[in-house]
Amino acid sequence: MTTATPDTTVSSPDAARAALERLAHQRRRLDAANNTLTPLRLDLEKQIDALEAAFEAENKALLDEVAAAQDAVTQAENDVRTMMLLAYAETGQKRLDNAPGAQVKEFTVVQFDPAEGFDYALKYNLSILRLDRKSYERALKEWSAEDGTPTMPGEVKTEPRVYIDGNLDAHYPPAPEPEQETASE
Repeated sequence: MTTATPDTTVSSPDAARAALERLAHQRRRLDAANNTLTPLRLDLEKQIDALEAAFEAENKALLDEVAAAQDAVTQAENDVRTMMLLAYAETGQKRLDNAPGAQVKEFTVVQFDPAEGFDYALKYNLSILRLDRKSYERALKEWSAEDGTPTMPGEVKTEPRVYIDGNLDAHYPPAPEPEQETASE
């Protein structure tokens, strides 16, 4: 894939127009290719749906057996977990000599009241608080000196960005097709 380099010898407005004309042309090419491909994809999706339906109908018994086996495995795993936790609570052993293949692992779980944690952080450790960037940006945009709020660090500035219309055909219609000469007899 090649990318055209803008011609810097042409004035910027003229170069921008030329670039928009090229973009409009490339978008039309893309639309045409997608319009050709879309019905083919829809046909393929219909074929896949039909094949899946036929497969499921033909293999219903096997699919039901797989689902039942999966349910049974899930139940058996839950039973093992329950029995291992009961044995651990009773004996304190993480592994059982007479039941190899499973073990209890201990994980550290932290629980706290978020409001109490916030109050603690404000008093003793501000570094554990996280700044909500979107809220800060919104406050910075809305801040005004008249409300008495101390100046917030940061700045609000205007940044130029280019917006390109989704449909350029109204501005740059397709070039007319060249007329084909007919061979005279």
